[in-house]
Amino acid sequence: MYVQTPMTINGLPQFQNVPLDAYRYLISQQQKGLTQGQMACKNGAQDEVLLYCNVLESPRWSVLSQVEKSAILQPVLLRTLVVTFLFSMVLFALGAWLYQRSKSKQRKMLDGLQVAAMVFDQTNEGIMLTDSHSNIQMVNKAFSRLLGYQASEVLGKTPALLFSGRHDKAFYADMWSTINQTGQWQGEIWNRKQDGSLIAEWLSISSLTDSQGKVTHYIGVFADISKLKNSEKQLDYVSHHDPLTGLANRRLLIIHLQQALSHYTRPPQHGEHLAVLTVDIDRFKTINDSYGQGLGDEVLIKLAGMMQMNRRKIDTVARIAGNEFVLVLCELQQPEDAARIASLLISKLAEPLKLSNGMELSLSVTIGISLLQDPAISAEQLVQQADTALYQAKQEGRGGFLFFDHSMTRKAQERLMMESHLKQALAHDQFEVYYQPQVDLITGEVISAEALVRWHHPELGMISPSQFIPICEEIGLIIPLGDVVLNKVLTQGAQWLKQGQPKRVLAVNVAALQWQQSDYVDKVKAALKTSGYPAELLELELTESGLIRHEEQAIVAMQTLRELGVKIALDDFGTGYSSLVYLRNLPLSKLKIDKQFIDEVVTNLNSQQLAKVIISMAHSLGFQVIAEGVEHPDQLAWLANQGCNIYQGFLCSPPVRAQDFIVINQCQSSHNL
Repeated sequence: MYVQTPMTINGLPQFQNVPLDAYRYLISQQQKGLTQGQMACKNGAQDEVLLYCNVLESPRWSVLSQVEKSAILQPVLLRTLVVTFLFSMVLFALGAWLYQRSKSKQRKMLDGLQVAAMVFDQTNEGIMLTDSHSNIQMVNKAFSRLLGYQASEVLGKTPALLFSGRHDKAFYADMWSTINQTGQWQGEIWNRKQDGSLIAEWLSISSLTDSQGKVTHYIGVFADISKLKNSEKQLDYVSHHDPLTGLANRRLLIIHLQQALSHYTRPPQHGEHLAVLTVDIDRFKTINDSYGQGLGDEVLIKLAGMMQMNRRKIDTVARIAGNEFVLVLCELQQPEDAARIASLLISKLAEPLKLSNGMELSLSVTIGISLLQDPAISAEQLVQQADTALYQAKQEGRGGFLFFDHSMTRKAQERLMMESHLKQALAHDQFEVYYQPQVDLITGEVISAEALVRWHHPELGMISPSQFIPICEEIGLIIPLGDVVLNKVLTQGAQWLKQGQPKRVLAVNVAALQWQQSDYVDKVKAALKTSGYPAELLELELTESGLIRHEEQAIVAMQTLRELGVKIALDDFGTGYSSLVYLRNLPLSKLKIDKQFIDEVVTNLNSQQLAKVIISMAHSLGFQVIAEGVEHPDQLAWLANQGCNIYQGFLCSPPVRAQDFIVINQCQSSHNL
């Protein structure tokens, strides 16, 4: 159904060629109740038009109208175009804004990365980035500057190349345990630079993780704190040392003394005595007033140097006041050793001291000594005791020493006097060799003798070996004394042989210190050659305790001497920690049963059993057995029944002079019992 578009004439619509079917259809629809409707048609120009039917209620008219479709759609299209344009402009603006924002973010990100790169390379702290396996992936310029490594030298390697050696495995294990648990660690560490020198660092290590929490990298940032450590070290040194002499000050003295005292839970025994010596320069104010403080300081510095001479690492020298020094001596063999050292200091400082101005000055010092006796005493109390002893020593007269315990002063003075007398005795040949006969237990014939040293002091008379031998061993005089005795014995033996006396073995005691001498065998060879005494008539006795302390060295010396023909006897057997193993390996000729077994060999069952074992064991090893200290016939009878070979003791004769010994040819034997 088509209608034509009305033509407009004088402003009024004119319809032309309107098909009646279209109207009829609209009328039919209106009669069915249609109040309004529309139809699309095309006019003669083939433009789309719309026919409208509208029914009015009053009057009851039906109005038919038409309009071109384009006229209706144009505003809609225009509005759509406008909206589309505006929406496009909004989208464009939004896109432009988003683009600009993206560009801005990218620019900021790039700027941030550039800043981060600048910070990474320009920061004063060294930075190292590693992968999860600790392989170095990146270092900054500060790393190279501080450690001396170029990046190419460390990339792909591990931080282990920096290890200084100053930290143990436990240190690094604890570090990584903390990192694994907390993700970070920081602390002080020492590393080694490329040139081998050490650097102190304050190091912070952090682990980097991905979105799943898996560690991907580790980053370490460190600062050089070497100067700080040096400053701390200098500050610590200044706070613990005397600025003039460099010695420990009172604070460090107390620290060292407290550490020394911490090792004592019981009163000191032999070899572990501790002494504190307070040393004061007498009339030091006069030196300052007369020569000036500069020379006074020079005196103090020289005194400090002299006090440090021959000191051990375990000892401490300190300056605690203007002219007051303290010397802490640890591990002394005897308490009297402190007095000996004090006496040496006094005599050494009395020697002329040459000063920078050409003057020579002799110093007088007074020394107070305190000894550790009660382990519960404090370091301060021990120093105070030494100060008290020093004050009392000054009251009694300067230039000497005094113990806090006055009885120790007397003992120490006696000990020092004994040491001095012993040195003089060696120099003036005051020692004499006595001989005690050793008798064949079957025949009663004197076949040998033990040489025993005696000391005849011109004023004190005869001094027992039990008094001076231990002192000789402690101060090292036993070596020259042993040399003197050996030469005297060999010379005397050679004279007897020239006189036609019977050949008798002469036994000489050898101290443990003598066996320690690397040239002891050479000394024996030289003495034999000089004297002309046969080596097979010389017997050297060593104690069991001396052998155990220096077994390997002693055995080598013994084997060499045995090859020369010298006999070796083991003295005091059974009193130490006897071992069948070393007995089997020793080139011995005799075993000596100690006197303490012989004293009770008749009355004490245990002593009898031990003596029996010794005799049986010695014979099974091919050794002769000699019993010493035999004083009664019943002892001799018992020994004879057990097969003992030789005896010595007062039953035959005490030790006697050479001229008295040579006339003794026969003593009581088992045949006379």
